[in-house]
Amino acid sequence: MKHLTVVLWALLVTVILESLVSVPRYFDPELPLSYSRDLLVLLGLLIVVARTRLARPVWFLAVAGWGLALGFEWIRGVGTTAMSQQPLLYDAYFLVGHLYILLRDLMG
Repeated sequence: MKHLTVVLWALLVTVILESLVSVPRYFDPELPLSYSRDLLVLLGLLIVVARTRLARPVWFLAVAGWGLALGFEWIRGVGTTAMSQQPLLYDAYFLVGHLYILLRDLMG
């Protein structure tokens, strides 16, 4: 029964996180997802090392890696939908300052 509970929780977490990754697809259904399969690999890795001494660093790396993948998927999805091309990462690096100023002006 305990293993079934772990599997159900893993499936629930996967569905929730997968829905976050696929948010840009609601606006452009033709948009391919690059990192949605990586979520399953990270979740499987977390389940495997859950009871070992490596659990804490692996949790940190998995959350950080998935957060970066999620951010990149959203940036790529918006860029592909808005400009019909893959966005360049170094452009996003330089545009973050301008985005902050724009959001600050819009939010007041």
